Amino acid sequence: MKKYFALMMALLMLTLAGCAQKTDTPPAGEPEPVEEPASKLDEIKEAGVITMCTSPDYAPYEFEDLSKEGQDKYVGADIELGKYIAEKLGVTLEVKAMDFNTCLEAVKQGTVDMGIAGFAYKEDRAESMLLVGPYNVGNGYQGLLIPADKADEYKTVDDFAGKKIAAQVATLQYDLVVQQTPGAEVVTVTTIQDGVMMVQTGKVDALCILSTVGEEYTKQYDTLAMSEVQYFTMEGTYVLVAKEFAALAEALQPIVEEADSSGLYAKWVEEAKELAAELGID
Repeated sequence: MKKYFALMMALLMLTLAGCAQKTDTPPAGEPEPVEEPASKLDEIKEAGVITMCTSPDYAPYEFEDLSKEGQDKYVGADIELGKYIAEKLGVTLEVKAMDFNTCLEAVKQGTVDMGIAGFAYKEDRAESMLLVGPYNVGNGYQGLLIPADKADEYKTVDDFAGKKIAAQVATLQYDLVVQQTPGAEVVTVTTIQDGVMMVQTGKVDALCILSTVGEEYTKQYDTLAMSEVQYFTMEGTYVLVAKEFAALAEALQPIVEEADSSGLYAKWVEEAKELAAELGID
């Protein structure tokens, strides 16, 4: 009887253990619980690095100090904004230099965390990406860089009918020339420097450019001047983030607002202008 009782007790314990195990298993037909994927902001903080694409051909906002190497060679007000964002997030900044159009595509595809390269508001950008900002509001206007000896001749948009105006590909400037300069022929350029050279050599009659950038060129070359033409556009520039990185964009907004409203960004612009002048960089 003792052996029988012991055997029954052993079977009972096994049955109870099996039931206990089954209570932790979801009922048949229900999916196993899945952890929420980490947001891009979480990934950045975990990695300790935020990546930023820029087109470093746009002094005083983003350009290169060739006396330095690696990440240190990228300078300008937008680079300082990128560093400020990284500091506020508690991570380091990694700058990825590329041409303007490629930078836009990198942001759209999410292969970089953010893009900072003097990006103005455009409807197609607002539709395909998240815009953080604006910042640098009221600092300059979109206008035309022209030969200095044509300043009295090129004063209105009508004066550019039948003329060639250069504009960087995939930029607001390109759209402005097409939409607000009827009769002008638009010539696309990859970099701002290419457009400036074309104005200097007479291959085009003007280059559409932000006035603060154009004025830096007029300081370097007395053969250049800014026309009186001012295009109508929304003011300010934006940090661009991929549509799916909403948590990141939400975290960046107050940081960008603080940098702008506190006067930090304006200070970085002035410092970058001085640096560009020292380096003889356009």
